[in-house]
Amino acid sequence: MKKYIIFLLDRKNFIYFNILFLIALYFNLNNKTLIAASVIYLVLTSIIFKSISKGLIFSFLLFSLFLVGKTYSTILIPKSSLSPAIGRIYLGFSGHTADIVVTPSHIIGIILFLWFIAIFIKEGYKRINIQFILLTTYIVFSLISALFSLNYLLSVFYWLSTFLLLPFYFFLQKSLLEDKKFKDELFTFFSILIIYESIWAIFQYLLRGPVLSSLEVFNNFLFTGPDFDQSWFRPYSSLAHTDDLANFLLPLTILFFLSGYLKNFAKMKLVIFAFMLGFFGIILTLSRSAWIALFFICLIYSLIFEKKYKIIFNKYYKKILIYSCTALLPLLILFVIPRVQKTFSTLYEEGSGQARILITSEAMNLIVKYPFFGVGQRMSVLGMFLEDPKGLMYYWPVAPHNIYLHFMAETGVISFLLFFTFLYLSIKLRTKKPKSENDIIQKKIIVACIASLIINGIFQPMYSTTMIYLVTLSAIHETI
Repeated sequence: MKKYIIFLLDRKNFIYFNILFLIALYFNLNNKTLIAASVIYLVLTSIIFKSISKGLIFSFLLFSLFLVGKTYSTILIPKSSLSPAIGRIYLGFSGHTADIVVTPSHIIGIILFLWFIAIFIKEGYKRINIQFILLTTYIVFSLISALFSLNYLLSVFYWLSTFLLLPFYFFLQKSLLEDKKFKDELFTFFSILIIYESIWAIFQYLLRGPVLSSLEVFNNFLFTGPDFDQSWFRPYSSLAHTDDLANFLLPLTILFFLSGYLKNFAKMKLVIFAFMLGFFGIILTLSRSAWIALFFICLIYSLIFEKKYKIIFNKYYKKILIYSCTALLPLLILFVIPRVQKTFSTLYEEGSGQARILITSEAMNLIVKYPFFGVGQRMSVLGMFLEDPKGLMYYWPVAPHNIYLHFMAETGVISFLLFFTFLYLSIKLRTKKPKSENDIIQKKIIVACIASLIINGIFQPMYSTTMIYLVTLSAIHETI
């Protein structure tokens, strides 16, 4: 037993530690054991890496995928004020609600913040750059937005997740700059996450519903709109919505596909397996925006690498892809073609193009009325409803299906400009000069991953994984 423990706590075997931990985590009993598991994971990863900072990074990334916990629901728009048709579609519908959910990531976040204070006082001035200042300013403005929102208690709670991006970014950038091996270990960790969530999605799809794990947000059938036959269950794994799953899988799937252009990239078989499962998972989500982003980003960057940089895709990887895509061709016929047909044939049903045009118009009206600080996080639906109680929100109370409108409607134009300036400068400015062609290609790949989220965001609201992975990818790009 002792030798197995020593084996798992060896940094070289971090991949096996994560596989074993995630398998055990799947059988979690309840919210209390999940919080205990998050603390145990933090302690063990800190021991493995001999670094609390790295333990916090991995713990924050992992447990941000689990959205269950002690829940307190608030009804923002009562059922009586909305269309009766909604209650017939969504079982147990009680109105438009917002939930305060105390998750393991909040516990990790408290420790992350306390450790950030301790380290920042000691050496923080070394890490202050224009990006850090912009991210800090964005967080301050989003707090002002939360304090003056339509429901400041709810908005401040959701703001806490935004606030944690600052210490997370600080430690991630610090670890990447100080430890040359950490980036590759982070990519290996991403491959484990994408495999885990994709396999979970496959099981949900096969069962036509949740697998009844305590880690799932929903333990019953999740209606996701009539754009596709509901007998084709759209899996969501441990996240809150199937499009959230697609949003999580998208940048990492592109990361592992474009890694085929790197010379001597590590753990080739694991990377290929992660890409194939991620690709399969995105197909199962039936997310059209993710399909569009995946196709165009992979195509454009493949042309850039092959035409501009004269780099040939890894031959072994290419052979596996050809065989796999041939095998997956029936899936494209089975899933993609009917979904595209339904897209063009639907006019005003929920989730259709017509409804998205209307929600865009209502969101823009909200931005015009509250331009500087918005209506507060998670308050966009309530804000649009109050502006027009018999408008689209009466029939379909959902956030704007556009990350940029969603962002500005809830936190204001100033916060929006601050964050996307941070994102732009993280790509544009160089913390250090790339040492090799491989480094240059890696930077291009990270930009491709960021671009995929930006494209997907044109058609999707802000999801729990969006900001975390934009900040994560920005920090990685800065430090290559």
